[in-house]
Amino acid sequence: MFHIPNVELRHRNHSQGGGALKLIRDVEVLEIRDKYEKGMTVADLALEYGYCDKTIRKWLKRKDMPRYKRRPKKPSKLDPYKEYIMNRMAEGVFNCEILIREIREQGYTGGKTILKDFVAPFRKQFLK
Repeated sequence: MFHIPNVELRHRNHSQGGGALKLIRDVEVLEIRDKYEKGMTVADLALEYGYCDKTIRKWLKRKDMPRYKRRPKKPSKLDPYKEYIMNRMAEGVFNCEILIREIREQGYTGGKTILKDFVAPFRKQFLK
């Protein structure tokens, strides 16, 4: 039986997209490349840095720094009904209960919160 070292895996949340995270990751990639060139194995690097072996290999293979692309924004369930809602708000209807009933009759399957979040800034603007 072999001994598995007690390794603390660090949480990596790249979705926040801060410049500091990119800088830290860039420095880590440079360190990983340097240690690999000095003879450290991919498995040992993965354990030390808390990344998957595949990730380490991918970074070693690439010549440039890894960059993550933003995912395209998904369309909202409310999008097809926004023009109708805007017309109703222009007529002075800001009551979300009424609006959700009307758009559900047209086939809307989403929730009430997304509608409230959409209407709120217009309601504030109208009340000023």
